[in-house]
Amino acid sequence: LGIVIQLIWEKSKIKQTWISTIIPAPLVVVLIAVILNELAKSFFVDYAIISAEHMVQVPIFASDGSVFAAFNGLGDTFIFPKWSSFTEFEIWKIAFVIAIIASVESLLSLEAGDKLNKGSRDSQPNRELVAQGIGNVVAGIVGALPITAVIVRTSANIQAGAKTKLSTIFHGIWLLVFVLLAPHILNLIPLSALAAILTYVGYKLAKPSLFKEQKARGN
Repeated sequence: LGIVIQLIWEKSKIKQTWISTIIPAPLVVVLIAVILNELAKSFFVDYAIISAEHMVQVPIFASDGSVFAAFNGLGDTFIFPKWSSFTEFEIWKIAFVIAIIASVESLLSLEAGDKLNKGSRDSQPNRELVAQGIGNVVAGIVGALPITAVIVRTSANIQAGAKTKLSTIFHGIWLLVFVLLAPHILNLIPLSALAAILTYVGYKLAKPSLFKEQKARGN
């Protein structure tokens, strides 16, 4: 259903209206998935209810929804490095491999993003790698996963109408706000809805017409 909604949203009749500009297709997919699942729960339609393991599962940092309590709860979840392990060769080997892979992926995503966002701006690879390096050092210190540019997220941003780097800044802000203050809402989202969004974005990045275009160019 999520993929069908996105296909319909791409139709010229809808794409040329204000609706597609203000309400992106992925948001519609998520909202409809949440509504259908909640309706199934309300009317006790057992076979249509999505089980907990197939839903988004964000930790609830503050049951009362207050900002300070949420930040305190977030602080309690940080896992700091075991500094004594920094002398182990295995740690440095894994870190080096992750750094190389993440850097290459970021540079490829940067180039692809510039091509998708034609004429908007030319990204600076050196600045991207420096920012990513600083971010990963901080992420490692507080026990977070390594960060890297991802073409699917970049593409989704561009398709939603993003033009500048402010889109990625707001992306981070909104994630932080929702994780801290509205995890109950995020936990209503079925993973299948997110899978439909990613699948469709991935298809648009590698649809048959693109292969035909590259072949025509001799690539």
